[in-house]
Amino acid sequence: DLGKIFTCYEGVKAYVVNSPIGNSNLFGKKIDQYQVCIRWSKDSSGKYNYSLYSSNTREDALDCSELAAIMDVHGGGHKHASGFQIEDLIFTKYPDEAKKAE
Repeated sequence: DLGKIFTCYEGVKAYVVNSPIGNSNLFGKKIDQYQVCIRWSKDSSGKYNYSLYSSNTREDALDCSELAAIMDVHGGGHKHASGFQIEDLIFTKYPDEAKKAE
């Protein structure tokens, strides 16, 4: 199992994988088990790159484009696949919830 479970935004449980490359196939069946799956990496400039994926079969799936736009004015994409780049690791903002989710 490559990923870990975190609370990433307003109580949303996310399945998270640190990988410099990948698409929704990286998550396999996990994409249907969580509101959002996130692939992240840190680039050579020190910024964090995030790719968000959600299932089109879950009623409570996160709208990835909304979260991307909230996190970065240049972020965006589609309802079930979006991305953004910022200088913060978003998971460190919710350490208590991340421990509870594991």
